[in-house]
Amino acid sequence: MKKSIIVLLWAMFPLIDAFAQCSVNRYITSPFESERTIEDLDYHSALALSGLCLSESSTSFSDYDLDVYEPVGDALSARPCIVFAHGGSFLAGNKRTNPVPDYCQQMAQRGFVVFSINYRKCFNPLSTNSGVRAVYRAVQDMKAAIRFVKANANSFGVDTAMVFAGGNSAGAIMALHAAYLDDSERAADLPATYMNPDLGCLNCVGSNQLFFGKPKAVINLWGALADTAWIAGSNNFPVVSFHGTADNVVYFDTNHPFDFPLFPELMGSGPVHQRLENAGIEQLLFTLKGQGHEPWNEQPYMDLIVEESARFLYDQFLKPPTPQPVWDTLVCLGNHTTVWFDSGSAEGANYCLELPAVTVAGYGPGSVSLNFNEPGIYEMLIWSRNQWNALSDTATVTFHVVAPPEEFEIVQSGDSLMAPSQFASYQWLLDGFPVPEANQEFWIAESSGSYQVWVEDSAGCNVTSLPMDVVITGIHQGISTLKVYPNPFTGILFLEGAEAEEVKLLLYDVEGREVLARNGFLPMHLDAGMLPAGIYFLRVETRHGLEVRRLVKTAGN
Repeated sequence: MKKSIIVLLWAMFPLIDAFAQCSVNRYITSPFESERTIEDLDYHSALALSGLCLSESSTSFSDYDLDVYEPVGDALSARPCIVFAHGGSFLAGNKRTNPVPDYCQQMAQRGFVVFSINYRKCFNPLSTNSGVRAVYRAVQDMKAAIRFVKANANSFGVDTAMVFAGGNSAGAIMALHAAYLDDSERAADLPATYMNPDLGCLNCVGSNQLFFGKPKAVINLWGALADTAWIAGSNNFPVVSFHGTADNVVYFDTNHPFDFPLFPELMGSGPVHQRLENAGIEQLLFTLKGQGHEPWNEQPYMDLIVEESARFLYDQFLKPPTPQPVWDTLVCLGNHTTVWFDSGSAEGANYCLELPAVTVAGYGPGSVSLNFNEPGIYEMLIWSRNQWNALSDTATVTFHVVAPPEEFEIVQSGDSLMAPSQFASYQWLLDGFPVPEANQEFWIAESSGSYQVWVEDSAGCNVTSLPMDVVITGIHQGISTLKVYPNPFTGILFLEGAEAEEVKLLLYDVEGREVLARNGFLPMHLDAGMLPAGIYFLRVETRHGLEVRRLVKTAGN
């Protein structure tokens, strides 16, 4: 059974959060209630057509306002936001035309601040020129709203670097043009004459001209663009679109709205996304097969649009990099272990932790140290979270926590000392001090005293054996000229020395048991083919000294 550990890395700011928020990703879930916190706030004043809108020269100033939707109880001071425009063919509708408020509320529940705007409408349906000018005026209003939001970012609690634009139908046409239309591309249909007064530059309406009036990205709900050739160069704003293939108001492909030839021809989401793809700009198109205009009036499509438009903004702009942890899988119970991870941030980091059966030993930028209180298998989940409270994908770290080995006794055979063979490291001790180069499981005692062996396993667990008093009656030296081969071996061992001399051979298994003994003269051989595969120790004694060799016996063919 795996035990869970939750770790949250703050990638940008050194703040410690409560565990309840560690696994809640505000942009792809809906952790908030939402409310319309501000209503009817004027964002600019502009000349609009008067009366029946039959004359482009008959204008008067009007104020245009917006509503603000916010997540309730949100503590962030610089949040991503969406400037949203309603549909209505540039003739009708307003900022509260259903289901616009529903969409705004749901996006606010996911942590976005949403500004629903009114804008200039009305044109002469029998004049193509009047239709073009109506779109242009609305685009000016969209850009004025974006600049207004940026200029008042502190009051609204929004991040000026994360201002997105969106809309449905006419509103989506506005958002796409706000992103991709430049002053150099103003249509020839906008001459400055008495009957068609100059509408001015794209950013000439409203105030706050010091702020950039283009959105970071566009949420396009069945909108269109006059010319996809504008999608080029520095105009590389990502777009997520939703469009029905049976839309006969704003066509999925290229056509006049309502198939009415006096309305300006527009290029729908199909050609827009083909151009975005060809230009290498991030884009995502949801082609709604068989659906007509305004499919979000049906709840399944509203759910899809909310879910996927929020996820697109999260994936493209808000999602922090996944931590890249480095750690030791095997951990000894009682030892602290450190997990290092790169959050993708140059800033310091702190964490949110839930650690059952674990003690936090310490933490610092990009790391956390842990002490485990119980053996077992533990799974740690790590997220990075940035200044927008967006969570990364999950990095999973698994620990296998093992208990330390039990204290054991040394096995003695004469002056040969042996420890269990399953450990990774050894260090023999004489009277409490390390014996130089005595770092294997077998050791020949060369002097009297109290012997112990310190051992460590692959998990870093260590223990020191019980002491053993050893009395040595003679002095042993190694045999520098001795050769024992092959090693590993399968059957026959050959021994050679510098001269023919009498030799005494003893072969031990890893438990210290004597399995073969033989006396003879060098050179000689030893047949050990009957022994099982494993690790053995060969004790060789001649008149020149004594030596132990570690041998590996492999299975024969």
